[in-house]
Amino acid sequence: MSVLGAAPTEPGPDLIRTVETHFGTKAIRWLKPHTGLTAAQRFVVRFADGRSAFVKAAVDADTERWLRTDLLIMSTVDDDLVPRVIAWIEQGERSVLVLEDLSDAHWPADHFRQEDGRSVPVLWKPGQLQLVFRALDRLATVAAPSWLPTLDADRSDEWAAIAAAPAPFLALGLCSRTWFERAIDRLIAAERGIDLTGDTLVHNDVRSDNVCVRGERVILVDWSQACRRSPRYDLANFLLGCALEGGPDPFDVMPDGGGLAAWMAGRAARHALCETERTPAWLVRVVKRMSIIDLQWATRSLGLPAWDGPDWRDL
Repeated sequence: MSVLGAAPTEPGPDLIRTVETHFGTKAIRWLKPHTGLTAAQRFVVRFADGRSAFVKAAVDADTERWLRTDLLIMSTVDDDLVPRVIAWIEQGERSVLVLEDLSDAHWPADHFRQEDGRSVPVLWKPGQLQLVFRALDRLATVAAPSWLPTLDADRSDEWAAIAAAPAPFLALGLCSRTWFERAIDRLIAAERGIDLTGDTLVHNDVRSDNVCVRGERVILVDWSQACRRSPRYDLANFLLGCALEGGPDPFDVMPDGGGLAAWMAGRAARHALCETERTPAWLVRVVKRMSIIDLQWATRSLGLPAWDGPDWRDL
């Protein structure tokens, strides 16, 4: 089973041989990107003849399946929202996807800025968030290929499960018991009432490390989780992440997104509860912050009792 973020840091000899044979020249440098969570091998490769490319190689059955979805989306969607496919190499047990080198683009999640004496690992340049919002508007008009799954099966009743045994959730310190008891029935009803059905192409994982900007062009990478669904999901998911990165309050962009906010808040809280002592402290903090952002969004959208929990910046 693939472990996200466990991608090899150096290319294996089989991958080197496969890529050099396909391109007919020696690879003189293999550079692993700083961002991304896939378990697949991935490198920017520089060749002796001056060419360069982004190479993504499967390492097991999971990454093989993800890679094939990546290829099919990038090969069938007639849009500059996706990277250009250079080659698909099937040699041996695992496949290799070769894409255009986007190193010259701006990758927001591959930069650090200083804020209050801390390094903040995402840098959106002025106007870039607006470009992403416009790109998501365009994506919302793209029909999904018929072979993509409709991933409504991953919808679970997060708040009903939390309500059945609330003590662990309350121990996270995200809200008071009083607020929880007054809001829980509305949260359960709101998440059960959302409708994510649709035939639109949905990236399903839009976040800063899957986005780059080249001039006015926004390019979404890693389409391995793509599905058919309501386009509102991509926007809501992105709003949650970019709120942590200096972006707008999600309510200001999607004031009617209370149901989605409620569901995503419960999902984030459940994830925080599932983390172990081996989980990095920063990741637990991010997940808890995401839950608070969504709860504050849901509070405003659904008219829930006045928020009495911490601000996400205080965690």
